[in-house]
Amino acid sequence: MKLLEKFEAVARQRRLAENTIDAYRSWIQQFLRFSATARRQWTRPEELGTADVESFLNDLVTRRRLSASSQNQALNALVFLYSQVLDALPENHLGKFALLRSTRPKRVPTVLSAAEVKRVIEAIPQDHISRLLTELMYGTGMRVGEVCTLRLRDIDVDRAQIIVRSGKIGDRKRDRQ
Repeated sequence: MKLLEKFEAVARQRRLAENTIDAYRSWIQQFLRFSATARRQWTRPEELGTADVESFLNDLVTRRRLSASSQNQALNALVFLYSQVLDALPENHLGKFALLRSTRPKRVPTVLSAAEVKRVIEAIPQDHISRLLTELMYGTGMRVGEVCTLRLRDIDVDRAQIIVRSGKIGDRKRDRQ
């Protein structure tokens, strides 16, 4: 069985998402191509070691100028390859890495001041439903989709509560109700 076929079989057995399998396959192919170019000959992945992985991951940062998250994804793909697919290798085949890390840019979020929010809300006609929805979104922090799917029975005035169904919770999948 070829390496990529074995990789896909193991990835599916471990129930990785299809997008993850595609991304990992791409990183593994890029690593193998990079190593073949660097060594000027094709080398089996079992024979490649820490120095090869380090030079590939450092190349992503220095020459290709990829983000930290891309470098992390490439590292995860190679760790998966060596720990799960090429399982006949010794446990610490790759050893420790000394990597150059991409720096994530510091971004300050753009937010409206209270006065700007007040002007936006006052620009919406008082008797229009979108004004109520806008005020709900501002006051509760709900998203557009959450406000648009509200039902009358989701609002408990006595307890001052609103039930949000199928709301987004971080990066987890939406609850299925």
